Amino acid sequence: TVPVWQTVRRHVYAVWRADADRRPSIRAAVDALRAAGERIA
Repeated sequence: TVPVWQTVRRHVYAVWRADADRRPSIRAAVDALRAAGERIA
């Protein structure tokens, strides 16, 4: 194995309809992605 010294970065891009943020399941998914990103950063 080779040690990796650089930080691994991942980008998540999401596209949805303008009215989709009213749906609780989509809002929950976006909130979970944001929370995961804050823990990683």
